[in-house]
Amino acid sequence: MTNKSFNSSIDLMNYVYHRAYKLSKVLNCKEIPIYCVIAKFDKRSNSYKVIVESSNKIETDNCSIKHAEIVCILEIFKLKSIRFLDEYDIFVSLEPCMMCASTISYARLKSIHFYEFNNEGGFYSSKNPLFLTQKHLFRPKIIIHKVQKSKSYKCQNIIKIFFKKIRG
Repeated sequence: MTNKSFNSSIDLMNYVYHRAYKLSKVLNCKEIPIYCVIAKFDKRSNSYKVIVESSNKIETDNCSIKHAEIVCILEIFKLKSIRFLDEYDIFVSLEPCMMCASTISYARLKSIHFYEFNNEGGFYSSKNPLFLTQKHLFRPKIIIHKVQKSKSYKCQNIIKIFFKKIRG
């Protein structure tokens, strides 16, 4: 658990973006630079309190499902000993994949915040968008943060630069 708090969802998304950007600058990192935070809005202080945060751990833990979102969800379940996360919001640097979005749905997170679309397999931008059908029991609110062109371009480039670095 951290002591970080942010006055708005935009401030929190900027933090998530900058953490992903820092990850992309690590020279020998083999993890895709995705960063995730789960936070709870505190009405008394009118701010988001960060509960858990993580990056991808696929290469680190040699486990294909250790996406940043799933690592955070497992961590908060262990930390809070609760069954559902309906009082919490998830903030991710890139649109979650189908696996992560389904996990977010089953965990019943209140909302999903992200900056950049994942055209390779995102839950929202794919041809079979999750949560837009009545088949899902729980559909979190989807919040796509609009960013200035320069920041959006950098966010896209974080992933492109990473794969260029890895593949040569």
